[in-house]
Amino acid sequence: MLPNSPKIAAFTCFALTVLLSSQSSSQLRYRIEEVVIQGNSSFSSSDLQEYAFIATPSWFQENIMDAEPSFYTEGLEAQVYTQVKNYYQKEGFLQVHVSKPIVKLDDENRAATLEIAIEENKPVLVGEMRVAFTDSAPAGSINFDSLLTASDISWNLEAGVRFRDETATKDQSELSTIFARNGYPYARVTPELNVLPGDTVVDILWRIDPRGRSTFGAVKLEGNNKTPDDVILYRLDFQPGEVYDISKVRRSQRDIFNLSVFYGVNCKAQLGGGEPDVVPITVRVQEAPTITTRFGVGYGKEDKFRVFGNLQWLRFLGGARSIEFFAKHSALEPYHLSITFTQPDFPFRLVKFVLNPYALKEVEPAYTATRLGTNVALKRDFFENLEVSTTFTYERVDQLLSAEGSVNDSYRKSSVALLFLNDASRPLFDPIRGWNVSGGVSYTRILKFDSTFFKTGVDVRRYFDPFGGTIIAAKLKSSIIFPIGDGKVPLEERLYSGGATSVRGFPRSSLGPLDANGIPTGGNTLFEASLEARIPIFGILGLAAFCDAGNVWQEPATYRLSELRYAAGAGIRLKTPVGPLRFDVATPIFEGGGEIEYYFTLGHAF
Repeated sequence: MLPNSPKIAAFTCFALTVLLSSQSSSQLRYRIEEVVIQGNSSFSSSDLQEYAFIATPSWFQENIMDAEPSFYTEGLEAQVYTQVKNYYQKEGFLQVHVSKPIVKLDDENRAATLEIAIEENKPVLVGEMRVAFTDSAPAGSINFDSLLTASDISWNLEAGVRFRDETATKDQSELSTIFARNGYPYARVTPELNVLPGDTVVDILWRIDPRGRSTFGAVKLEGNNKTPDDVILYRLDFQPGEVYDISKVRRSQRDIFNLSVFYGVNCKAQLGGGEPDVVPITVRVQEAPTITTRFGVGYGKEDKFRVFGNLQWLRFLGGARSIEFFAKHSALEPYHLSITFTQPDFPFRLVKFVLNPYALKEVEPAYTATRLGTNVALKRDFFENLEVSTTFTYERVDQLLSAEGSVNDSYRKSSVALLFLNDASRPLFDPIRGWNVSGGVSYTRILKFDSTFFKTGVDVRRYFDPFGGTIIAAKLKSSIIFPIGDGKVPLEERLYSGGATSVRGFPRSSLGPLDANGIPTGGNTLFEASLEARIPIFGILGLAAFCDAGNVWQEPATYRLSELRYAAGAGIRLKTPVGPLRFDVATPIFEGGGEIEYYFTLGHAF
C-alpha cells in the first residue's frame, strides 16, 4: 500500500459523507407549493410573497425561465410574519394584524402549504404638514420660505394621502436637493412625525437646518492622460467662487461626457473636508481608446450578404475632435462610403460642428441611384436625452433606373433640416423601458427642375414591462411631404412602407401607390403603427409576437384609416452585445390570405 493511502481513504470517506448528507438534506426539504393569503385587499398576494421570499413559480417560470422554487425551513413562520408586517407598516398600515402563518406539510409529496390571515385595518393618512427652520439657521439675504415657494416643490405626501416610508424619503431627498441647488449642500432635512391618537392620522413637521452657504472651490481633474485639461474645464457649468449648485455639477458631468471621448465621467463634490463654506470638485474621467475599429459580416432577407467596416479616431489632431471612416456593402447599398469629422464647442460652447461627405449607391424596388454629397450640421445636446440639430445637405443624384421609366437622369439638390431626437430608452441596443421620440422638418430644392417641397415627420416609440419580464414595444410613425406649386418630389425622397423594419408581412416598399407593372412609386403621406411583445425564454433566447399596420397615400396630409393594411407574425430573438439576431415570420391579415414573408437580420424592427 502507498504511504498516503490511509489519508486518501479518510478524505474519500469524508467527501462521500458530506455529499450523501447534502443529498439527504435536500431530499428532506419541503417545497412550498401553495401560499394562501386572506384579507389583503390593498396589495396583491404575489407582491407579499415576493417581499417575504416565499414566491411559488409556475411550471413555465421554473422549467422554462429557470426560476428558483421556495422551500420550507425551520423558523419560516416567524420570518414570514415579520416580513409581511413590515411591508404593511412601511406602506402606512400601522394597525395591521398578521396572524402567525399556518404550515401544512405533505410528507408523501414533500410539499408545504402556507396560510396567512391579515386584518389590514385603516391606514395612516397625512394630516397637517408644516416646514420649520431651526433656530441655528444663519441670517442672510435668502428667505428660506420664499426659496421653497419659488422652487414649486411637488410634494408626494400631502394632506389626506396615505403615509408611506418611500414617499417620505422622496420628499426628504427633494428638499435636500432644493437647498443644494441654492448654495446649501450641508442642509439637514429631518421629518418629525406625530401620530395622533387612534393611529390613523400623522402630522409631519419638516425641520430644516440650512447651515452655512457654500461656494465652489478648486477643480481637480483625474484620468485625462490624453485629453487636455482646458477641453474638460471649458465644459464646466460653473467657476470657482460661484454659489454652490448641485444641478450645475450634474450638468457639467453630462456635458463633459457628451464630448464623446470618454467611457465614463464622474463629477463629484468633496463635501465634509477643508473649509465648510468652500466645496472642491473632483472630475474623474475614463478615456476611450484613441483608435477603434469595427468590422461586421451578416445576412438579411432584404439586404442579402452585407459587410461593413468602421474606423474611429478620437482626439484627432488634438483636443476632443474626432474623425470616422465608414464603408458598407449590401444588396440594398452596393457601396456606401462616408467620412464624419466632428469638432466640439464650435462655433459656440456645447455645439458640435459635423462635416460628413459621402458617396453611395441605392438599389430599391422603386429606383436605382447613386448619390454624392455632403452634410454640414450643427448639433446641440439639451437636458439629459434631447439632441437638436440643423443640417445643410448638398448632393448630386444620378438615377440609373426608376419606376417612372427615367434612365440616367441626373440632378442636384440642396436641403436644410431642423431635427430632434429625445432618446430616453434603455439599454441602447435592446431597450426594455423608456421613450424614443424623433422628428423634424426639412426644406428641399431640386435645382434642375426648380422645384421645392417641405417634409415633416415624427416617430414615437415606447418600451415598458407590465408583466415582470415580458417587454411591450409600441411604435407610431407619420410623415408628410408638401410639394410647393408643381414641385416634383424625386423617387428617393418619397415615402415608402413595408418590409423588415416597417410593416412586416409585406415586401419592401410595396404598400401605397404602384405603377402599371406593380412597382412602388412612393407617396406623400405615410402612417405606421406597431405593437410587439418580447418574451424572454431562457439565457439569450427569446420569442416575439407582433402586429403591424400602415400605408402610404399619394396626396399630402391624407390619412384614410379604412385603407390601412395589417399584418401579424411571430419571431425568435437571440441576444448579442450589439442587439438581437431576429428571425420573423409575418403575413397580411384581414385580406383573405396572403404570402408569408420572413425576415432574418440583426436588430429589432424598432
